[in-house]
This record gives sequence, structure tokens and C-alpha cells, in this order.
Amino acid sequence: MPYINGDSFNCDGGIYLSNLTTATGAPQTLTHNRNRTPAHVMAFVAGGHDGLGAAGTQFPTITYGATSTTQATVTVTAGAKFVLMVW
Repeated sequence: MPYINGDSFNCDGGIYLSNLTTATGAPQTLTHNRNRTPAHVMAFVAGGHDGLGAAGTQFPTITYGATSTTQATVTVTAGAKFVLMVW
């Protein structure tokens, strides 16, 4: 398992990367299980949307919501694909 800044990747207290997720346009809560409230949450866009809720080339709007010791919430324009990084 690789180490980043002293924390192991995808383990308690380390950096978590979600699976590739298709946005719904509504708040989506992803479980990260870091066992601590993360200092940072970032969504990386892997595919845009078409303005009608399907995949396309337009860059989505990203809004961050609440985070806890086990979950992070993000709202991304429907149809876009993203990976959530929590650390």
C-alpha cells in the first residue's frame, strides 16, 4: 500500500478515493470511513454533462455539503462523472 504524507492510501486516517460516480444533480453522500472528519474534500470531474442530465462535454457545477467521520456529501450536475477524494 503506498503512503502519502505519512498516511496510508485508503486506510483509516489516510486518503480516500471513491469509485467513479455518475452524478444525479441531487446531494450524494459517499461513505469514506476515514474514522476522522476530513480536512479536505475534492471532486475530480472525469466526464461532463450535456445540460439534459446525461453525459456530455459541459463542465458541471460542484457544491460541497456536510462531512463527518464516515461520510462526505457533494452535489454535482446530473450526468457528469466524478471521483471524490477525501483527506
